[in-house]
Amino acid sequence: MRSHKSKSTILGLALAMSLASPGCIGSAPGSDSSLSDVEQLQGKWNLLYQEMDGKKLPDEKQAQMLHGTMDFAGDKIHYSVELPGFDFRFTHRLHSDQHPKWIDLTLTETPDAKGVGQTTLGIYRLNEGTLEICHSKTNRPTDFSAGEGSHQVLVVLKRAQKSP
Repeated sequence: MRSHKSKSTILGLALAMSLASPGCIGSAPGSDSSLSDVEQLQGKWNLLYQEMDGKKLPDEKQAQMLHGTMDFAGDKIHYSVELPGFDFRFTHRLHSDQHPKWIDLTLTETPDAKGVGQTTLGIYRLNEGTLEICHSKTNRPTDFSAGEGSHQVLVVLKRAQKSP
């Protein structure tokens, strides 16, 4: 059985690798078709899981335990998980006229400054409070999968409940 520290290290590495890759984003609960995609993305999203090379890292249980979130404010994204060194900031550009819809992610800040300025290409989907983003360093994905050998990362998020 692996130690908690070992599991955290593995999870952290997987998150870092996925952040450097383009990813897939899903939909938001209660999507309002009268709002633009940029408007629908605004606010806080909780990480459900992330899949890379056919493996969920973190899986649903780990994602909840580590309080993974993605916060959208204008064209900026803050992606964080409660692990040392896993705090990333991006800018994004949406191409909602494409099918599937496209998202370009540019890394603007990392704890160690690695990858800053790199742009990855992805696709996204919003559906009833779920957001899926699939991205890759090599090519823009054409589907929402991150199977073994695909070089794609799939990030699945759920709209955070608003505090009363």
